[in-house]
Amino acid sequence: MKRILFVAIALAMAQPPAWAKRTPTPNVEPVIHDGVKYVAPNDNGRRGYIEAWDVKTGTKLWEQTIFENRINRLLEEDVQWIFIKSLEVWDGKVMIADERNRSYSLDPKTRTVAKLAAVSSLVSAKSLPVYFGTYTGPSGSSKGIYRSLLDLKTGKLSEPVLAVEARNPSFLEIHPNGKFLYAVSESGGAGSVSAFAIAAETGDLKFLNQQPSRGEGPCHVNIDRTGKYALVANYGSGSAAVIPIQADGSLGEPTGFVQHEGSGPNSQRQKGPHAHSINISPDNRFVFVADLGIDKIMIYKLDTDKGALVANDPPFAKVKPGAGPRHFVFHPSGVVAYIINELDCTITAFFYSSASGALTELQTISTLPAGFSGSNACAEVRVHPNGKFLYGSNRGHNSIAVYRIDPAKGTLTLVEHETADIKTPRNFNIDPTGGFCLVANQDGDSVVVFRINETTGALEPTGQKVSVGKPVCIRFLRLSGM
Repeated sequence: MKRILFVAIALAMAQPPAWAKRTPTPNVEPVIHDGVKYVAPNDNGRRGYIEAWDVKTGTKLWEQTIFENRINRLLEEDVQWIFIKSLEVWDGKVMIADERNRSYSLDPKTRTVAKLAAVSSLVSAKSLPVYFGTYTGPSGSSKGIYRSLLDLKTGKLSEPVLAVEARNPSFLEIHPNGKFLYAVSESGGAGSVSAFAIAAETGDLKFLNQQPSRGEGPCHVNIDRTGKYALVANYGSGSAAVIPIQADGSLGEPTGFVQHEGSGPNSQRQKGPHAHSINISPDNRFVFVADLGIDKIMIYKLDTDKGALVANDPPFAKVKPGAGPRHFVFHPSGVVAYIINELDCTITAFFYSSASGALTELQTISTLPAGFSGSNACAEVRVHPNGKFLYGSNRGHNSIAVYRIDPAKGTLTLVEHETADIKTPRNFNIDPTGGFCLVANQDGDSVVVFRINETTGALEPTGQKVSVGKPVCIRFLRLSGM
């Protein structure tokens, strides 16, 4: 009962207050760096300032206004109506983005604020660059990573063009500063992670360098919240690695590595460990590696000084034997997390303890409609930016399952299964404004766009569709936190 009450309070706090009628919501994920927690409260009438808190003592150290006066000299707008949207720490400075897609840096030592130029001239209020990771090969039509522009009003995608040639760039992630993109090179043998610089004017990618993933078949890459490390999951060998990111965006030699052990009851898919995704907690303290082969979500502490994954207590969270955990996502509140299980086609909701990293199961629900008897394998899971809806993809049933999230418990209730023009949806993504859902049809060689009903969360076909060979990952370029 106490846990449910805590979840209810936390989720309620994560919802926008009644006076916040503009999007995005005023909730900003805090960041912790060198023992100091940076918070952007966005209080009614006092938006646009940062608080610094001592993590150990819980005392406020200072607060700093980002916008100089009520009539802001930097923006020349009334700051009463300007939200801070995101916080990141990079090179010892707090990087800030506001709701108008402008960026600032705050030096914690001097508490001076500087306005930054936009990350990319491609980013605007009307359109958003999007990148597609693909499978390449002699029988396929893809040659690497493709780019397009999403019209944020109509949902129309521009004709995709090749951003850079690459071998099987099946999963992508963009650096928080928006200047670099990282891609795994998925193959049967030893894998690698490549670094690319994003051209601000065109969106094309320039190869920087490549480092080994220290395992076979890398399938997922993520960037920690300081922007200092790329973390990679190796499906083939059931391992994970940490790779440092240099100041110029290139990758250094791997500094951290863990090897999983074990197996599961599914003799075809679980003969050994298969790390399928790697995710970082909202406060950057814990790393969660979903391992399909051993039915566990391994939990590690992230050592940002050494770039290492350290054993945690508890060391893992279990799912049902044979479930096959695949991808993992946090609710915006930071107190609930969800895993989509590929093999038994379910989604499990967990209560997350930020103190210990522990995950406690709240619910497990099917991704399939009652009576479905065909073969199916789940793939991606996403939470809507407003925290009200969750989405999971089915390959076989060829659908996106849509759920409503209980604001008090974090549990799920099915809304619908959307199937229109969907074929093997290995990946999908929701644009940062929450207006559209883009679905990558691996076997349909296409990306299809749905409008999201803001009241029900249902996916509404837009008729917008572009051709991309074997698309398996979708990532948006944006200002940090957009």
